[in-house]
This record gives sequence, structure tokens and C-alpha cells, in this order.
Amino acid sequence: VVVPSFGLKRILESIVSKKPIYVIPNGVDIEFFKPIAQKVARKSIGLGMGYYLLLLQGSLDMWINIEEVMRILNRLRKTMDVRLLVVGFSHAKHYYRLMIKYAKRYGISKFIYTYPPQPYEKMPLFINASDVLIAPFKKTVKNITTPLKIAEALACGVPVITTDIVEFKLWYKQGVFTYVTYTELENMVKYVLSNMDTIRTALRKDLQNFREAFSWDKLAEKYEDLIKALRSQP
Repeated sequence: VVVPSFGLKRILESIVSKKPIYVIPNGVDIEFFKPIAQKVARKSIGLGMGYYLLLLQGSLDMWINIEEVMRILNRLRKTMDVRLLVVGFSHAKHYYRLMIKYAKRYGISKFIYTYPPQPYEKMPLFINASDVLIAPFKKTVKNITTPLKIAEALACGVPVITTDIVEFKLWYKQGVFTYVTYTELENMVKYVLSNMDTIRTALRKDLQNFREAFSWDKLAEKYEDLIKALRSQP
């Protein structure tokens, strides 16, 4: 059995203790996910410059803390021009409607740009158009993994702010900033946006190492090596 995180491995070991379980993280297609000039990316998706842009990407469902994002966007806009780019959908549309409800409640609807799920090859434009990917995961078993959205953002040189889940710290050494409380999330967004040049420079220095470690080609080699090792066993 192969799983994409150590957390899932521990869970499975408690269920099927006699079976060997191996860990290979989720990776990224580095041919698609790579840095693009922000001005070019924003123009390609119909957005302008002159403001900070947070990206909320993927499924808007029960495992994402949507209200938390709406609240901090409302508070941040009192001191800086921060806007939200939403690319994704909600199963049964409930949580999408909830996001719209919160946006209206806080009076920030016109500062939220929503797009439906995009073709795979277009996602690098949305990531590179953004200053930060925000991934407000709830602490559930489903989220003890190595999310594709985090790997894709880092491969593009875009920093990530996400929930303080131990698994993320084990895999991502540069460009991932975590929080526990609502106040920490607000302060972390302020910190990252205020230190963007320094953070981006550090990400660029580590970019090649990250892309090599998490590229599909490198991970495919790990699967091949594992299969060979298992076949050679008596």
C-alpha cells in the first residue's frame, strides 16, 4: 500500500498492521507549474495590478474554513488593498452559497473574483496572478496529506499560508507559513504581504530543489524503485 503522507500511514497501520505501507507524496507537473510574471498572469485572466491578491483554490466544502477567510479579508481591507481570487466549486453548491453570504455580510463582495474550475493547463496563470495561496484546511483526517494545491503553488514560486498541520512541515521546508488561530491567520497574511520580496527571493533560491523533489518524474522513479524492490523479495 502506498499513501501520500506519514499521517495516513499511521492511520492505516492501526487498521492493517501486518501490511507494509510506503509513503510517496503527491507531486507536481513542473512543465506546467512554473513561475510566470504576475502582470502577464493577471492580464491573461482579466485582472489588473495595484492590489494584493489571495488565492482560494479547489473544492469549497466542509473541510475548508470559508468564514475564516471572509472575516480576515474584511479586517485586512481596513488597512490595505487585499482582494480574493476564488477558483473552484462547492459540491451541492452549499458552501459556495455560504461564501457569497459571508461576503455580503462583511460588505466585501466586489473585492472577490470568482471563477469556475479551470482546465489543468490554465491553473498556473491563476496561481501566478496571486500573491499568496491561502489554504484554510480544517483539521480532519482528509487533510492529513500532501495537497496538490500547495505543491503547485510552491512550484510556481508563490508562498502558501495554511493551517498548522504537522504533515505540511515535514514535507515543505520553504514558503509555507502556518497558523492556529484566527488572529494568527490575519497576522500571517499581513506578515507575508509586507515581506513579499524577501519571501519570494528565498522561494526562488529553493525552487529548483523543490521542483526536483516533487516533480512527477522524480516521484515516478520512486514508484518504479519500490516496485522493483518488492519484486525482488522472495
